[in-house]
Order: sequence, then structure tokens, then C-alpha cells
Amino acid sequence: MDLPVRAEWLEGELILTATRNGYERLREWMRAEPEAAAHLEQTGTATGVLLAEVILSGTMSPRVTFKADGVRLRITGSAEAFLVRNFEGLGTVVSPGSHSHWDYFPGHPLLASDSVPTLVEVLPDGVEGSG
Repeated sequence: MDLPVRAEWLEGELILTATRNGYERLREWMRAEPEAAAHLEQTGTATGVLLAEVILSGTMSPRVTFKADGVRLRITGSAEAFLVRNFEGLGTVVSPGSHSHWDYFPGHPLLASDSVPTLVEVLPDGVEGSG
């Protein structure tokens, strides 16, 4: 499976970039495949480490962890809880050209304490190499 989402690891932060359609496809894949791997988009110039693959590991934990592991993005935890509140919004209500920060804080209802800071960029539809 190839997903039209780009992931880059830069100075301790994960940067996800896609169009709303790209995030919608990621959400659909995560919902259909709670234990799976998929290839990520490899276009454009990277300032940091461009991640080539996403590994999804569903657990019973109510919180989600995002981590960069070499050239892989690992998402662990209850993807369903996270999907409902975040990725669905990226695919439907978040304005193209905007971004969101997903950072853990004590008592965070969705992110686990070992999740890395994540910047999520929503590209305008039709942007070259954006899915």
C-alpha cells in the first residue's frame, strides 16, 4: 500500500504533510488495517530524515504514540480513538494551507507520554506530490 502522506523527522519533531484527501486515505487505511505497514510519499527535498514507511500497531491503550524509528514512522495505540478526533477532521474540516501541533502534555486525553511532538500540515488540493 502506498499512502500520499509525507513524513519527515527534523530536530526532534515529526512533520506530516498531505492534502485533505491524503489524510482521508490515511484514516481509511488505519481504520481498515489496525496492524499493518504502508509506504509513505518520498517526493520533495527533505531538511531532515524523510520517513519511507508507516507501521501501525493497534493496542488496547486509549492513547496513541507517534515515533520516528530510523526511516519508519511508528503509530502505536488505539488508532480508532485518535482517528475520530484528529485525522477525520484533517480530511473534512481543516482548511488547506493550515497546520496543527499534536504535542503531549500531562493528562493529554489522546497522546501517550512517549509520543514525539508532531506538526501536521494540510496542503491545498492539487499541490504537486501531495497525494
